[in-house]
Amino acid sequence: MLNNIMCFNQTILKAFLVLSLLFFNSVCAAKTENEKPCKDSFKSFQNLPDEVLVGTDIFQLTTFKASQQSLQKKYVAEMGGAILEIRITTSANKKMVTRIFQEPDEAENIRKFSPLCQKNEFIRAGNMYGKLVEAGILILEKNSEHSTIPDDLWIYYQITN
Repeated sequence: MLNNIMCFNQTILKAFLVLSLLFFNSVCAAKTENEKPCKDSFKSFQNLPDEVLVGTDIFQLTTFKASQQSLQKKYVAEMGGAILEIRITTSANKKMVTRIFQEPDEAENIRKFSPLCQKNEFIRAGNMYGKLVEAGILILEKNSEHSTIPDDLWIYYQITN
């Protein structure tokens, strides 16, 4: 009987060690996955459009002065009667961007981008590129999944409270 108890204790100890190793490896893998998306995010800022949509007008990208302001929680733009909103949220120490597109009498079109990476005045989250500028942010969505949101123009969003 004593031999059976010792054998049982050894089995429990082995199972505990195996589970501990699995947990440790999954934590390390999760950390690596979270760090990896931001590592090369800013290399793709080359060869992007040089025009910005402000309402229904087009301006050159050089018109907008880069800013080192801190990233705000909410930005708004108007585009031919439609309202676009950018919200920056943090959940479990991970920042995310939510874009809301609302045309009059239509359902909201919501798209989320994460993780949000930031380097100086530039931000990036998936197919969304951003540049902090005075009094706002420029956003470019590649493959916006909405026919009204251009993927070849930046859109200027103003800071709002």
